[in-house]
Amino acid sequence: MLLLLPQSGALADVTPEQVWEDWQAQAASYGEMMTTANVAREGDTLVVSGLRIAMDVDGTGSDDVSGTLAEVRFQERGDGTVSISMSPEFDLVVTQDIPDGPEVSYIIAMDLAGLTMVASGDEAQRRYDYLAPEVGMSLANLSVDDQQIDGTFDLRAVGLDGSYTLSDGDPRQVDANSNMERATIDVDFADPEGNEGRIVLTGEIANIASTSTSTLLESADLTDMAGMLMDGFAVAGTLTSGAASYSMQASGPDNSTFDADVSSATGSLDFSMNADGISYGGGNTDVAITVSGSEIPFPQVEFTAAETGGRLTMPIMASETPQDVGFGLILRDLAVSEMIWSMIDPAGVLPHDPATLIIDTMGKANWNIDIMSPEVQQGNFGDEMPGQIHSLDLRELQLALAGAVLQGTGAFTFDNTDMQTYPGMPKPVGKVNLSLDGANALLDKLIAMGLIPSEQALGFRGMMGMFARPGNGPDSLVSEIELTPEGGISANGLRLR
Repeated sequence: MLLLLPQSGALADVTPEQVWEDWQAQAASYGEMMTTANVAREGDTLVVSGLRIAMDVDGTGSDDVSGTLAEVRFQERGDGTVSISMSPEFDLVVTQDIPDGPEVSYIIAMDLAGLTMVASGDEAQRRYDYLAPEVGMSLANLSVDDQQIDGTFDLRAVGLDGSYTLSDGDPRQVDANSNMERATIDVDFADPEGNEGRIVLTGEIANIASTSTSTLLESADLTDMAGMLMDGFAVAGTLTSGAASYSMQASGPDNSTFDADVSSATGSLDFSMNADGISYGGGNTDVAITVSGSEIPFPQVEFTAAETGGRLTMPIMASETPQDVGFGLILRDLAVSEMIWSMIDPAGVLPHDPATLIIDTMGKANWNIDIMSPEVQQGNFGDEMPGQIHSLDLRELQLALAGAVLQGTGAFTFDNTDMQTYPGMPKPVGKVNLSLDGANALLDKLIAMGLIPSEQALGFRGMMGMFARPGNGPDSLVSEIELTPEGGISANGLRLR
């Protein structure tokens, strides 16, 4: 919880009492409630005993998350800074009553042995530096509707160091950075029904670095995210990582098996959320996946990709003002093993080149409803149109498959006052430019393989001739599709509607 939140920096004199007050303020900003058995000075050290931390996550008035840290010591270091040490073990009891679902409870056992922290700075800005050879978190006493489930869930962070700074005031600014030599995961669970099924997952990620900036509210209602965003709550951050590898084995009560190995060379993630909207993106390079199992008709199936990634941007607050919206997807140089090709193309007629799919769009849109409200979260959208799209730019489209390549760009605006020209949707105005290379060669190969009858291919060629014109290459087609303000549609100047 907040004791381990990696966050960033300043310097000046600080006392143990001031640091303890900071901790309580941080707890309040995260919606946590702190109580203590005793707080007393022992020479140069302020000792907090029996520190209980609790959270009412679902707003029902009960503690969904709670735990007691036996002791925290804030010691003056003689240079204007304070060192912080704590008991090596800290258990959090979590209870979740899922609507229309089971009641789940478990313990998160925190291993804090070796964690050291130093506080510095002044009241305007406090800095915390932390260091740990290794910290861990494991799951214990997992039960679903009072049924105990045996298994292992263990997360480890090795070679952890970082810092975070906290500004004074409400809202409070928190800037953070952290570095980790590696992180590991170990999961092993048997079938909770008592059958002979099992799932085992192990993984490791190297060289993890993260930064984040948060604007926190002193008194936040965690059940009202829309209200928090309106009051100024915001968060943004980045994460990068080096090599990662995961291995999973699963078995079922019917002796079925499934095995998968996944690896990548690098990973990245960036995110932000504030009153203007949410943005989330990430990707990996040099991805390799190997899958095998009793239900797969091959000894194993392999996939590789030079790059995978995606991005989503959208508003999250109701507003009459158009805001950024976008979607992106990258699947570059996807290759599959020859075993799969032998099933699709046993004669080797098609080129077995890696496939690529790239989609990059941005535009403007707005919500007419509060999508963060409990009513909408439960699927009650009311009678009003949930949202409006005002513009959409196709910044890049690329699909390369079996020797054919489709590319395109375009831009459209939308008239939300006209829902009749194209019934049920706002009238679009704009154009898209497309190019297609290798289409006829691909059709010839599909005919040779018997996948497409020649008469059906003739219809495809006729359609391409209607919407496209020859490009610069021998097997190249280009097309400009335009949607006019009058509601017409044309292809390369030829009116289709």
